[in-house]
Amino acid sequence: MLQVAMTKQDYHHGELRDALLDAAQARLCSQSLETLSMRMLAKDVGVSPGAPYHHFKDKSALRLALCQRGFDQLSNDLDKYPALDGKIKAYFAFAVSNRALFELMFAPQATFGHSAAKLHPHAAPVYKCMEKALDDDFPSANEHSAIAVWAFLHGTALLLAASPITMKLGEKNPLDFVIGFVERLRSD
Repeated sequence: MLQVAMTKQDYHHGELRDALLDAAQARLCSQSLETLSMRMLAKDVGVSPGAPYHHFKDKSALRLALCQRGFDQLSNDLDKYPALDGKIKAYFAFAVSNRALFELMFAPQATFGHSAAKLHPHAAPVYKCMEKALDDDFPSANEHSAIAVWAFLHGTALLLAASPITMKLGEKNPLDFVIGFVERLRSD
C-alpha cells in the first residue's frame, strides 16, 4: 500500500481533498492516471471507498484538480525568482521533480470532461510570469520571440523525461544547454 502522511486515525474534516490529491500525485510517479481508481486512493488515505466522491465527482474532476494544483505550485516556484535564469531553473526543477504531473498539466487530457476555463485561472499566471521575464530579458523582441523561447524551454523539459536527450547532449547539462541558448539569443 502507498504510504501517505495521513492515516484513518488522524484524518480531520477538510484535509481529505488534499490527502487524496497527494496520494494521486504520488501514484502518478509509478502508474498512469488511467489505471488509478478512486477506491485505490480511498484505501491509500484510509477512508471509505465513497469518501473521495465528496470532493471529486469523478476521475476527470480529480485530474483537473491535480492540474490546477500543479500550475499553482509552478507559479509559486517561478515567483521566487526575479530574473529569467532563475525562472528557467525553477521551471526545470519542477518538470524534473514532478515529471508525471508536469506532463499531465500540459496534456489535452488535463481538461477532459471539463472546460478549459476551469484550468485557465491556474495556468495563466505561469504564462504571464514567463512572458514578463522573457519581455524583461528581450525588450526588443516581439511576443512571438517570447513564445519561441518558452516553447524551447518547455520542449527540452519534456524531452528530458521522454527521450534520451541527455545522450545527445553528451557531457552538457540540459539546464546549462537551455540557459546557454538563451544567453546566445540575448547577445544576438
